Amino acid sequence: MTTSHYHHVAFVLAYFCLGCCTIKLEQPPILAATVGSTVNLSCYLQIGNETINRINVYWLSLGLNGTLRQYLYPRVTTGSSRIINKTLIRLSNPGNKTDMSLSVSDVKLSFTDIYVCSVSLVMDTNTSSIPGKGTYLLVHEPLETVLNDTNIICRTKVQTVANLSLLWEFENGRLVNGDHGWFANSGNTYWISTTIPNMTSLCQPPMNSTFTCLLQYRGMTVVRKRMEIACAGISHGTNVTGTREAHRPVHLYALMLGSSLLLLIIILIIWIRNRWKNMGDANSSPYTNISDLKRMHCF
Repeated sequence: MTTSHYHHVAFVLAYFCLGCCTIKLEQPPILAATVGSTVNLSCYLQIGNETINRINVYWLSLGLNGTLRQYLYPRVTTGSSRIINKTLIRLSNPGNKTDMSLSVSDVKLSFTDIYVCSVSLVMDTNTSSIPGKGTYLLVHEPLETVLNDTNIICRTKVQTVANLSLLWEFENGRLVNGDHGWFANSGNTYWISTTIPNMTSLCQPPMNSTFTCLLQYRGMTVVRKRMEIACAGISHGTNVTGTREAHRPVHLYALMLGSSLLLLIIILIIWIRNRWKNMGDANSSPYTNISDLKRMHCF
């Protein structure tokens, strides 16, 4: 085993064995990111009054089962397959002695992992390895909200369904689980969804009904999307994207129907009038048929 490999193996062991030092690394427990976005995996070093001669920062990713997936920074040649391209990774603030954050661009569903920050410190003649607790990065497709005749649906695509849930929140803050489901998709991904009955008929026009879809991990809300629906004249089968939709009021349809009926009555009156007029003209003619015409000329 080379010195470089030994150092990184020791680093992985330090993640599981250390953590009782006064110098600490702060990492958020969870971050959520939309596919294609850039996410900042924050990691801050608390050193207090300690005198640090040198700081080296390391980043690695762990699978949800705790197994090593990839060394992210600095790049290390290993036998494992590359999951994240090196060009997508950089330190957010290189040269900063307390900010060890890592920036990852163009995130994909497959980037859903636990990301661990660690530092190697040289203080006087002593060297210490300080690991962070890791950040769970949840990558997902944008939340979709759909309204149809019978249901209100929220759904998204994720890499894993473990510890994830979708909930509906009403205006009064009441949470509803709804009919929760998921199904496997291509590329080892999953669609998850939650469905509740369309209850917009119960609201009172002209007020609107507001619903919020919540994506939660272990009961913690990480993403939310608000959906506002006009009470009057719900337009069914419309894809709702969180903005207010314009709907036709019911009385407009009644006005259109009444106008059509009035026009039909006017046309009928004109037709009847023309019919009676033509009949009157025919009765007032001096020659009603060919026989009359012959008698008049032969008399």
